[in-house]
Amino acid sequence: GPDVTRRFCEMNRLRMVIRSHEVPKTLSGVQVQHNGRLITIFSASNYCGRIGNTGGTMLLTPQLDYQLMEHWAPSIPELLQMEADEGSTSPLTAEESSCQERRKSFSVEAEALMRADVIQKMKDLVAEHKGPLNTFYAQRDPDHTGYVTADVCVEGLRDVVNAPLPWEDFLDELAGPTTKGKVQYKTFLGRYRIGHEDDRWQMEVFAQLHDALVKRDLNSTLAFFDTNQDGMVTYDELVQVLMRFSIGVPEAELQALAKDLLRGQDELQTASLISHFQVQYCGLSAMAKSGRAPPEWAKQLLDTVSRQCAMRKRDSLQLFKSFDSNGDGFISYDEFQKAMMRLGGYLGSDIGSSQKARIEQMLLDLAQWIDNGNTGKIPYIEFIEAFRLQDSPAADDGRSVKTKQSSPRSFISELMEHLCLVFFQNRWSLQYAFEYFDANGDGVLSLQEFKTALEALRSLPAPEGAKAQEKTTLMELTHEQVLRLVKALDRDGDGFIDYSEFLKALETRDILEP
Repeated sequence: GPDVTRRFCEMNRLRMVIRSHEVPKTLSGVQVQHNGRLITIFSASNYCGRIGNTGGTMLLTPQLDYQLMEHWAPSIPELLQMEADEGSTSPLTAEESSCQERRKSFSVEAEALMRADVIQKMKDLVAEHKGPLNTFYAQRDPDHTGYVTADVCVEGLRDVVNAPLPWEDFLDELAGPTTKGKVQYKTFLGRYRIGHEDDRWQMEVFAQLHDALVKRDLNSTLAFFDTNQDGMVTYDELVQVLMRFSIGVPEAELQALAKDLLRGQDELQTASLISHFQVQYCGLSAMAKSGRAPPEWAKQLLDTVSRQCAMRKRDSLQLFKSFDSNGDGFISYDEFQKAMMRLGGYLGSDIGSSQKARIEQMLLDLAQWIDNGNTGKIPYIEFIEAFRLQDSPAADDGRSVKTKQSSPRSFISELMEHLCLVFFQNRWSLQYAFEYFDANGDGVLSLQEFKTALEALRSLPAPEGAKAQEKTTLMELTHEQVLRLVKALDRDGDGFIDYSEFLKALETRDILEP
């Protein structure tokens, strides 16, 4: 039983026992037993031509991380017949011709499946090594054109990914048609992203950042990003924010992310950066998660105010200050009501008293809806969230460098992708660690077991000779970050995490595919 296997592995300093020569009772080609310490691999599918089992294979890394796969192969007689038919010169009977056509059709389908598998594997590798690949190409693009030659593109894939794959044969499918023999590498790399079918747990992880901001007045919200409060967020200031609220992302990756978020500039207006954050996050906040939506009559009103700001080139900071008449950093319900009445042209108008009273009450109700924390006042973050304010181009003070780059994805979105990448890069190590602590093998761990598995993986030493990007990034998680992950992953609050389904849901997404 499991206890015997455990003692055997401990006495002989083994991590696991891999066995064969027995078809698993489940008729699958692979079977994991004894808390992940005993693995059966049966490579022959449909054993003896009559068992009906799938065949199994195991890919094992030097660090003993593994991937299990199953297959169904033609039988020996079928292979011999296929070979004989291909070498035959005699006329075929109608039945033989029909069989040959079916085999050719099968061969074409198999080749298409194999090609699709190769492309998908390449996409996984590109998404997994996107950071180092971008660095490689940027170093070979000294003029910052955004382009490298097709040969340099393939060279980077071979050097960075370090996988013996025919990159040059699939480059057009991966990167799109070249332009005069050149590849737009940022577009190519941005096309592939690591994601998860259920993004709610990622939202929960970053809720701490939103919650930290929503309690602050205007000045402290701005100072959260802009520590010297000069109205601009510098590279160093942004890196510090990212380091505080990222999980498992190496500092070098955060530095590269900060450069991208600044859009090639030395600094970015604070209001602009916060608007990027909040517009991205508004769908992830507690307000959105509870299914809370503004009243139907208010939607058009909020949209109208937002459009007016865009037309007048007023950013969220300017609009907020115009509402905050006493300058205390919050908008009271009364301030909100008066500002909205002024924007609507109702102050000093000759509308009837009953209609005016009804409008005033509706605006007070709207102010209470925006104040999700029921504090009696509206903070800057919730104000942006209600109006969905994009960062309008406010008057430039000449301190930033103009670029033609398009607006980047919000850093919350970027950090969520990095978080998924951490799990994707370590999925096989995680699978093994979780199976080890899954006492009954049901694919479910308690919160304490899940936390223990992550802590155990975090404490493992990096493999000798491993490159920086190959080291297990989960080892860099702090105890507090592990606790935040565990809490976020317990979506239904039952105290258990289905780790098997969680890992299977990690995927590479091609943004050009539906």
